[in-house]
Amino acid sequence: MADVMGTSRMTEIALESFIRAVQSLRCTRDAILPLFNELSECIKKSRPRVVPLIHLLEEFEDEMRFTRGDVDLEAIRADAVTTLQEKLDAFHERVQRLIERGAHYVQDGDVILVHSASGVVIKILLNAKEKLQRTFKVIVLKQDFTKTRQLIQALLQAGIAHEVVPEYDLIHHLPQATKLFIGAVAVTPDRNVVASAGTAGIVSQCHIGKVPVYLFVNSLKFSHQSS
Repeated sequence: MADVMGTSRMTEIALESFIRAVQSLRCTRDAILPLFNELSECIKKSRPRVVPLIHLLEEFEDEMRFTRGDVDLEAIRADAVTTLQEKLDAFHERVQRLIERGAHYVQDGDVILVHSASGVVIKILLNAKEKLQRTFKVIVLKQDFTKTRQLIQALLQAGIAHEVVPEYDLIHHLPQATKLFIGAVAVTPDRNVVASAGTAGIVSQCHIGKVPVYLFVNSLKFSHQSS
C-alpha cells in the first residue's frame, strides 16, 4: 500500500519532473517558452492545489518571461533547468530550516499528540530524537489505516516511544499531553489553516484542555486564495 504524500514531497517530485521534461523536450525555439507556460498552468490548475509548488512555478514563469529574443533554444533550456533546480534547492533548504527549528520545541519528558502523517512533523520528531537526543513520547491519534501506519513505522524505526489511541478517545489522554504538533496543506489569506480532516476538532479539544498547539508550516504554504 502506498504512503500518503504531503505537499512538500509533491512539490519536490513535481519540480524534479518538470526539470526532466525540460531536458527531454524536443521543439523549436519559438515553441519552448509557450510549452513551459502550458505545462506550468496545467500543474497550477491541478487539484488538490499544492500551494508551495504554485508559488515556485509563478516565480519561474516571471523569471523566464525576460528571456531575450536572441537567445537560442539550448541556452533557454539550460537557463530553465538552472532556474528550476535553484527553486528546488531553495525549497529543500527552507523545509530543512523548519525541521531543525521545530525540533527545538521538543523537550525531555514531553508527551506530544500527533494527528496526521505530516512529513514535516515526522521529520521534526526524528530530528529531536536523533540529533538533539531528546527523550519524549508520542501519542498517535489513529485515523485511517494508511496514515496511521506511515506514522507508526517512522516512530518505530527511530525508536521513539509511542502509544496509538483512537481519535475519539482523545479526551482521556489530554491530561498527560504537553503539546499537539500539526502541519498544514496551506494557510489562507484570512489566516485559516487547511489541514487534514479532523484537525479542527482535535485543536478545539486541546484548547479546552489547555494543551499548547504548535503549527509547523513554511511561508510558501501561505495561499493567494481564501479557499
